[in-house]
Amino acid sequence: MLSNLQLKISTTVLPNDIEIYCFQKNEEIFLLYEQVQEYFRHGIKINKGDIVFDVGANIGIFSLYAWKENEGDISIYAFEPIAKTFEILSRNIKRLTSEKVKAIPYGISNYARIEKFGFYPNTSLISTLYPDGSKEEQGKFKKAALQKINEVRSSKNILHPLYKYTLVPNFILSFILNRKIKKAFVVEQVTCQIKTLSEIIHEYKVPHINLLKIDVEKK
Repeated sequence: MLSNLQLKISTTVLPNDIEIYCFQKNEEIFLLYEQVQEYFRHGIKINKGDIVFDVGANIGIFSLYAWKENEGDISIYAFEPIAKTFEILSRNIKRLTSEKVKAIPYGISNYARIEKFGFYPNTSLISTLYPDGSKEEQGKFKKAALQKINEVRSSKNILHPLYKYTLVPNFILSFILNRKIKKAFVVEQVTCQIKTLSEIIHEYKVPHINLLKIDVEKK
């Protein structure tokens, strides 16, 4: 068990009124929540009684959302291989007080192995098996951030956590984003365990999977 000091654990409340543990209170939490909405845009549904695999669960926002939407009548296996992120995922899962939801400390791939991951403690969302802190990658990150801020500016949604950036002059905004991105790309190397889907199905005696949600890496 990792200490609260090491993890810098905070709590925040999502737009659907679920209180969660998180690394820190920042825009990333709400961007993760928005990303979850995108998963259900093209006819994807979860029905009561379904078995869901949340592979690359991070701190569990997708799992918590699916759980609440189905009033707790689903089974979820939430996978997160990075130990510090898994600790927070576990705490969020335990709040559901249900044996139907399990936090599992593995990644999933086509063969079992131990791998080095890049863990980004200031922006856990971008933690990856293939860390890339190049100027090109940071430039892509900045471009995406500016695009999102412009979307919020157009929507005039004053409740959005990024709305405050729409009020900042562009030259100052660029400076702020450069600083935030530099901080976001601070990376630690961590060792993680990876298993195959077949191993998990056998180990946990999973009868079937209704929805397999995967945070896919690039190879």
